[in-house]
Amino acid sequence: MGHIGSFATNLHEGSRSEYLANFFFAAFGTAVAIPHQEDSGLDLICTIAEKKGRRSWPKYSYAVQVKSNYKPWVFDSEESVNWFLKYPSPLFLCIVDKSNEKLVVFLTTGRFWAWLSGEKVEKLEYIFDKSVTEPVKGIKDDVMLGSKPILDFKISDMLNRAAVANAKAVIEAWIQVKNHNIESVKRRVWSIRMPSGYQTNVVPSLSSYSSKTRKKVDVDELNNLLIDNLASVKYLALQLHRNNRKYESYAAAIFIRSLFPDSYPTVEMLQLHEVLTEINMKLKIPRPTKPADNVEYYFKGVDTMMEVMKNQFQS
Repeated sequence: MGHIGSFATNLHEGSRSEYLANFFFAAFGTAVAIPHQEDSGLDLICTIAEKKGRRSWPKYSYAVQVKSNYKPWVFDSEESVNWFLKYPSPLFLCIVDKSNEKLVVFLTTGRFWAWLSGEKVEKLEYIFDKSVTEPVKGIKDDVMLGSKPILDFKISDMLNRAAVANAKAVIEAWIQVKNHNIESVKRRVWSIRMPSGYQTNVVPSLSSYSSKTRKKVDVDELNNLLIDNLASVKYLALQLHRNNRKYESYAAAIFIRSLFPDSYPTVEMLQLHEVLTEINMKLKIPRPTKPADNVEYYFKGVDTMMEVMKNQFQS
């Protein structure tokens, strides 16, 4: 008990770094520190806020991992790697470089390229390499190189409104890029994009992108992709029809029916009855006299059009 009244110096150094980072990111909106006993790998949960009159409204959310040195960020298990690669919000890495009196913010965009590859990664080291001028594109030998920082911010500029406003604009632009790729991850759309190049402390251009798409997914993944997106296509078909874009709605109905001619639940397909009925009317298909034939009637028009298309392309 001889240490009562003292604290661990090295641990306190890390806390001081978090205090500085918290103050910095709070200038953009809100920044909430994760209590140490709840720390699962991240230090700050933040928002970018938009000022309207005397109030500010959260616009984007993101997370920050804070470090007090440039040592690699190590993920020593497959579960930890998967957590990093699939974390569901924009994620930044902030180095509080107290010896040089600055905060340096890095991207973690390499996680999207690694996710796209589909390769199994059991351990990972995120290594800082300021010489890399493009957003990182994957993992090699269990190493992900961190490209040059997006922000290199002097601590003395924390009260400089122009400098803070520029830093906020840089972070916000990169959040938009990250959100697009995160949405692709969630929707199983194996395609991501990144700005072609960028400069530290400069808002990246969002008009020029480099993109990458997985060449081919396996059968199970393809089926999952179809099922995950069918609700959106069905809703699109209905809204196109109700906005008098009839031909597009017919095409969407044919698309759904062609992909799921047997296994797609009939009751779900019948939710498109207004579109299916109109197709039948256009093709002058008579209504059935027996109620039991109604289901077959609803599909008669789209099935007829599909048969015509098959015959046309096969000839």
